[in-house]
Amino acid sequence: MNSNISTAIAALKSSQDGKTIKGTRALISAIQERTGFPQSRIAEISQCSVAGIQRWVSLDSGQKTRLAPLIQYARSLAEQSEGGGVAIEEPPMIASSFAEAVRALTLGDIEKEFRSSLQRLSGVALETCEITRLESRDGIVNFELRIK
Repeated sequence: MNSNISTAIAALKSSQDGKTIKGTRALISAIQERTGFPQSRIAEISQCSVAGIQRWVSLDSGQKTRLAPLIQYARSLAEQSEGGGVAIEEPPMIASSFAEAVRALTLGDIEKEFRSSLQRLSGVALETCEITRLESRDGIVNFELRIK
């Protein structure tokens, strides 16, 4: 699966003026195949509308600046897959509350996801991302992070 995303990223071609990118259909298809996400979830990740995703699929191209979040997400999927085949997002577990769901996770897994997400969103590599305090009271969960 990872090779499909890597192949789709490698196949992206910039136009002569550098403003548009061709190959969006294969990229979106590879992301959907890897994650199982509907176009609406990919639109959220891409910070655009579902209609924008549909245009990228039908035209097989899009504006470089608007595609940046999607390409960055695809790269993070490819990198994480190469690092051991761990899924970026898994189907949510069934829990009666968020606090209960958090208790079922390990601190290492939570820290790893925070770090990965913050790096993807900011585009900056983090040296450390640690949970220094985690408390749950009355169904409210508080995280305190140390980020360097």
